[in-house]
Amino acid sequence: VGVRFLTSIIHKLVDDETSDVVMGRRVTTVEDAVAYALSLLTRQYPSSPTAEILKAAAAYTPHRLTPSLFDPNPAFNPGYLDPSLNTAIAAQDFSPILTTLIPNKLHSFPFLSPLGCETILKEIDNYNASGLPTIRPNSMNNYGVVLSTIGLDGFVRSLIRECLDELAHSLFPGVGSDGNTHRTFTIRYRTDEDKGLDMHTDDSDVTFNVCLGKEFTGAGLQFCGYMGEADHRKASLRVEHKLGTCLVHRGSLRHGADSITSGERQNLIIWVRNSEYRRSLLHRHRPYHPETSPPDPICVSFTHDRDYGQFVKHTKQNEHLKATGWCPPPGYEYPGFVADEVDFK
Repeated sequence: VGVRFLTSIIHKLVDDETSDVVMGRRVTTVEDAVAYALSLLTRQYPSSPTAEILKAAAAYTPHRLTPSLFDPNPAFNPGYLDPSLNTAIAAQDFSPILTTLIPNKLHSFPFLSPLGCETILKEIDNYNASGLPTIRPNSMNNYGVVLSTIGLDGFVRSLIRECLDELAHSLFPGVGSDGNTHRTFTIRYRTDEDKGLDMHTDDSDVTFNVCLGKEFTGAGLQFCGYMGEADHRKASLRVEHKLGTCLVHRGSLRHGADSITSGERQNLIIWVRNSEYRRSLLHRHRPYHPETSPPDPICVSFTHDRDYGQFVKHTKQNEHLKATGWCPPPGYEYPGFVADEVDFK
């Protein structure tokens, strides 16, 4: 609530030429709007973690490497995009640059230029080096930065406005149409931090996943099936990351990250959400089909699956999750299903 509150206030004050005088002066600059919105937030939610993060974001202001990225309504820089994407935007035709990896499920396209990747990555690394606090990007990744909390919400909205909104609509009409909110963050994998990511689905309607770098080996992405489909836990494709290339898929497509074996990988993740779709019966009452056969071992999840241990041995790091999963739900198991049991010895 804090981030959305701050962002909405900033945009209203900056965009409204007739806004009243606040804090003893008329709000005419981004800095004025940020100061006023932050003062409102910290007064209403003085002890909230979000307020503390926003204070840190304000403290980061003098350390920004590329100040133009932080304008709430930045002038879009086409130099940050791959040249072929700029051509597609001008022609309003994305078909020449799209590659279908799994029909109706997974696509890729050249998204960010080397300059775009480098600019974002340097800003994220600079923030991390500042010592200012961050929040976890999501419930599964421990390392990364939520872009809106450090002031980059406007930059992300410009990317969505220029191309991602139209791409989501054309690839996944209905589900991907009219995305009106987003959660955007970076994730980081290293051999001494998060090495990989368990099989999961995203809390998004459409996910855009672009590799920012750096040098690394391993850390590919394994894709399986749509949640609720009979092949939900069947392997479909493994993809290697390429600098600046974006993978786009529905959030309900099960996937996981292989362990990194050397170096460091950072990715920019944009979760686009469609509030109208999420309120619909189609979303709230999605069908769930029984599995017809055992899952592929590469597609099982130690976090979510009731039978993970039947296919992959639990480790000391995930053994506490044994027999705590939900998938498949009771009544939707494949023939011969055996659930994990906790050994109390």
